[in-house]
Amino acid sequence: MLSPEQKKIFCEEGALNEDIHARLILDLDRIAQVAGIPRHFIWTGLCNTCGHPKEIDYVWHFRQWRHKEIGGVAYTGQKFRPSIPARMSAIAGTLIRNFVDARVKMLDDVLTGDDSGSSPTALLIPDFCLKGSRIPKNGTVMTGILFSRFNQGLQTVVHVEDMDHLETCFGQSVRQHITDHFFRIKDHSYDPDAQS
Repeated sequence: MLSPEQKKIFCEEGALNEDIHARLILDLDRIAQVAGIPRHFIWTGLCNTCGHPKEIDYVWHFRQWRHKEIGGVAYTGQKFRPSIPARMSAIAGTLIRNFVDARVKMLDDVLTGDDSGSSPTALLIPDFCLKGSRIPKNGTVMTGILFSRFNQGLQTVVHVEDMDHLETCFGQSVRQHITDHFFRIKDHSYDPDAQS
C-alpha cells in the first residue's frame, strides 16, 4: 500500500499510476540503482527531457522494433541539449515504467562488467564512441555484444559523436551495422539513412 506522500509524488505529480505501478514504487530505489539512472526519471514523463519526435516514436513503439530488424538508436554528433545521459535516463525510466528491463551503462562497465549473464531488453550506452576517446582494448568484445543483442531482438541505444571515429574504434562492420539497423538522431535532427 502506498503512503499519501508516495501517492502525491509519484502518481499525482508524475507519470505513474498507483494501481499499475505500486510494486515499482515500493522498490523504486533498487530498480533505479540496477537501471543506473536517477530515480526521478522513472516517474517523470519522457517529454520533459526528450522532445525529438523520433525519440518519442522509438519509445512508443518499442516492442515492435525487434520484428522490424531495428537494433536501437544511435545519437550522432556532440551538441545535444538536454545531455545524452539525461536523454538515455529518460528513455530508460519510461521503459521501466512500462515494465521493460532497461539499463544505462558506461562502455567500460559493459565491456568488463559481469551481470551474471543478464542481458537487459534495452541497454543504453552514453559513452559508446566519443571523439578523442581511446580505442578499447577489447573492442571486439563490444562488437560481439552488439551483434548478439541484435540477433536476440534486444535493443541498444548508443552515442556516437563521429562515425569515422566509430569505424576506427570498432571497425567497418559495426559502422555498417549501426547505419543499417539503428535509427540515427543527429544533433536534434533525424537522419533517415538508418531507417529500413
